[in-house]
Amino acid sequence: HSVEWFVMKGQSQFGPFGGTELVRLMQEKTVFEFDFVWNSSMKDWKRLAEIPEFSREKIQNFKTAFFKREHPRHPLK
Repeated sequence: HSVEWFVMKGQSQFGPFGGTELVRLMQEKTVFEFDFVWNSSMKDWKRLAEIPEFSREKIQNFKTAFFKREHPRHPLK
């Protein structure tokens, strides 16, 4: 089964979210590396940046979480 993640922003808690959903929230700038997250296998809340599953290297593997470009990129001149 997949891990259910919860997010704490200030005094408010949100969730549960799947890992892919959490990456999408990061991409949308709804959740940030300094926000706290928790799942049932953890004793305490930790900052998202402290969770190995959400390191930059790991989230690059979440290709399905990222929006597909409608148009190709064009270089700036």
